[in-house]
Amino acid sequence: MADTAQPAATGPVAPPGAYVIDPAASIVRFVTRGMFGLSAVRGTFAVAQGAIVVAEPATASTVTAVIDADSFDTRNAKRDRHVKSADLLDVAAHPSIDFRSTAVTEQDGRWTVTGELAAHGVTAPVSVVVDVPAGFVVDESGVVRFTAHSTIDRHAFGVTRFKGMVARRLTVTVELVAQPA
Repeated sequence: MADTAQPAATGPVAPPGAYVIDPAASIVRFVTRGMFGLSAVRGTFAVAQGAIVVAEPATASTVTAVIDADSFDTRNAKRDRHVKSADLLDVAAHPSIDFRSTAVTEQDGRWTVTGELAAHGVTAPVSVVVDVPAGFVVDESGVVRFTAHSTIDRHAFGVTRFKGMVARRLTVTVELVAQPA
């Protein structure tokens, strides 16, 4: 399906209404550093479910998303098993990573979604910057696609093992596709 609509830099970026995130078309990508900061580690998480409500005004909009912690994938099975273990993510005890927005703001054409991220048994504030206009598109069928970025501090969520060997921060890119509910 071709993306045809061109969103405005300010004002509502999608028609007001409720949207359901499509897990099959959505993904969370990350980049961090490993091996004492010498190598880039790239990977993904799967989005299990979520919803977007675009309100009028757009600053009253909300976003919720559930990420499957066990979907952590860097294409290195040994590393992935270790990261999922009790040493780091402990996915057996904390199977999901949950996001719930608390505010949506716009300043100079830049949209920021602030919210609470619950991971590893800890809830902490995070802000996600939406790429507008290039990263937010509504196609002819009403499907909303957007890309957003954030930096996540793993120490804020109690994932503190292997300091110095594994980077503290992850650069995260969220690619969501949502259909009208």
